[in-house]
Amino acid sequence: MKDQAFRALVLAHAGAVESSHMNHPDFRIGGKIFATLSGPSMEWGMVKLTPLQQKTFIDADDRAFQPASGSWGKQGCTMIRLRLAKKSLVMAAIKLAVENLDGSLDARKTKVAKRKMAKPKSSDVGSAIAALKRLATKKTLAGMARYGLPSENALGVSVGDIQKLAKQLGRDHKLAADLWATEIYEARMLATFVDDPKQVTAAQMDRWCKDFDSWGICDTVCFKLFDKTPHAWKKVQQWGRRQDEFVKRAAFALLASLVVHDKESDDEPFLDGLVLIEKAATDDRNFVKKGVNWALRCVGKRNLPLNAAATAVAKQLSESSDATARWVGKTALRDLAKPALLKRLKAKGNSKKP
Repeated sequence: MKDQAFRALVLAHAGAVESSHMNHPDFRIGGKIFATLSGPSMEWGMVKLTPLQQKTFIDADDRAFQPASGSWGKQGCTMIRLRLAKKSLVMAAIKLAVENLDGSLDARKTKVAKRKMAKPKSSDVGSAIAALKRLATKKTLAGMARYGLPSENALGVSVGDIQKLAKQLGRDHKLAADLWATEIYEARMLATFVDDPKQVTAAQMDRWCKDFDSWGICDTVCFKLFDKTPHAWKKVQQWGRRQDEFVKRAAFALLASLVVHDKESDDEPFLDGLVLIEKAATDDRNFVKKGVNWALRCVGKRNLPLNAAATAVAKQLSESSDATARWVGKTALRDLAKPALLKRLKAKGNSKKP
């Protein structure tokens, strides 16, 4: 795809106009930027997604899709290498970026009004579920299937709205347990955001982990709650040896999350994680192998010594006779050898020297 094709797809959306920002084209609806073009030959597109949406596209094609640099990338801004990207994926990404803007002022006003209505009068489970139902839309529910998320026991509430509701409710360990027991997808997401990691027990982690039935719940619970508990490292090792697909994925989602949020540990537990990764790399189940690959890439981005260790594991896997292990290794090698990453890790290492 060329820049003109990307431009045409973006401007096909109602209300979209082209403007400029930082000396490159951007595209807006209602004055809000949702996409841009950049690069010497306009070879890169950018769309504003949520972090979970971003991860979905990177999992689908990590050669064409990658996070933008710095905090923008962490917030969901996603770069698209246009010459490598499939048109169908680019169209889907642009559509989501537009939907994330709410599309129009009227839609934004409606959403604000809905959020005000949804504020629960108390923090009991009935009031919380009622608030979730008021936030639900058929459009969100229909879109869940595109990302492999179960919709048969879901309401259709966006992650952003669930997080805003969680902020209104505050930390509440009992409410989290009651919400989880409902088995409603969004209620379990809300439980993740309101639970208190200091009160989460190892037994609770095992119970919830057995209930995981999608990557969405698995990854969110690990990234937003479990990795902040004192039991996290123990569960990485325990779950990594289990056979259930989502329990095993949870081990590697938790390991990837600890790379970001564990600021105190030295390299040793991460090196132990690489041993676990190597052992699990031949598991060809989709959600396991992608979790293993995710964890391997994350460990290699923590610091230079771990980058060298992760690169060595990735190289060994890339030469394996097993097809799944080769895929895990080769895709990780591409990520771990990027000059920008190595430059950042080197600067990070130098900044810590006395």
